[in-house]
Parts: sequence; C-alpha cells; structure tokens
Amino acid sequence: SLIKIREKGEVKFIWKKNRERNEGLDCRVYGYAALIALNPDLERYAAMIQAQAREIDKRVPVPGELRPQGIGRRVISRGIGG
Repeated sequence: SLIKIREKGEVKFIWKKNRERNEGLDCRVYGYAALIALNPDLERYAAMIQAQAREIDKRVPVPGELRPQGIGRRVISRGIGG
C-alpha cells in the first residue's frame, strides 16, 4: 500500500508491502482469464484426445501376442581349441 510520510517538512510517498508475494494465485487468475477470453471447445478437444488414445491402444501389442525373437547371430567358430 502507498503510505504518506512527512520528513523534514516534505511529504513523501513510500510503498510498503502488506503481505507476502503470491505468484501462484496470480498465475491461476491470469490462466483463468485467458481461458475465458479464448473460450475453447474443451469437449471437442477431449474427444480428439480420447480418439488418439484408442488408436494408440490398437497399435500396442498385447504381451502374449509378441512375435518370437530371432535366434540371433550364429557362431561359426569359437576359436582355436574351443
């Protein structure tokens, strides 16, 4: 708050903090104001995200349906005496 002080016959204005800083609340209020100003169609975005999640679920293989791994590299020689 702005405080009026008389010092040596002169009037001075000094800013004095009333309480601690509160950036978290400020960010929340600014974010909410932006949400109201932009007015997005949240139901449509939710439906799009759910559809994308279903597509991803279709592509992810079930653990029992995994293809067997190949045999790997064939060893021709283990060296001398091996």
